[in-house]
Amino acid sequence: TNWIGLRKLQELDVSDNSLTELPSSILHCLKTLSSLNISKNKLSSFPDPWACPL
Repeated sequence: TNWIGLRKLQELDVSDNSLTELPSSILHCLKTLSSLNISKNKLSSFPDPWACPL
């Protein structure tokens, strides 16, 4: 996933989407993210916060 255009994103709501996983880069690459709503999904694990690709 390419997060380059979203570097200033502060809030992300992906609730109620039946997601089974999140991209491993979501936490580290979105440095300004202060609110992440992942409720009502089918996630079994949370991504490693240090997994941002260069």
